Amino acid sequence: MPHIVVEVVSPGGEQRDFVDKHEEYLRVGVREYWILETEHRRMHALVREGDTWEETIVPESGIYHTVFLPGLQVRPAELLGPASVL
Repeated sequence: MPHIVVEVVSPGGEQRDFVDKHEEYLRVGVREYWILETEHRRMHALVREGDTWEETIVPESGIYHTVFLPGLQVRPAELLGPASVL
């Protein structure tokens, strides 16, 4: 089982990404789960704490560090790519 799972929220997939998958990933032993929201330009970093998730919201301009990959600096802006212009 992977230590870290990364998801990108699809339009209409919010229920699945923010609710259903939380339980699925706990059940199979995932230790960290990142959710990238392109619409709101942020990343949710969820770290397993027993049978629950501890959540940190990282803004587009922020930097996130995971204990599973020491030295890695996760920059949501780089993962999200350029903002869409409508």
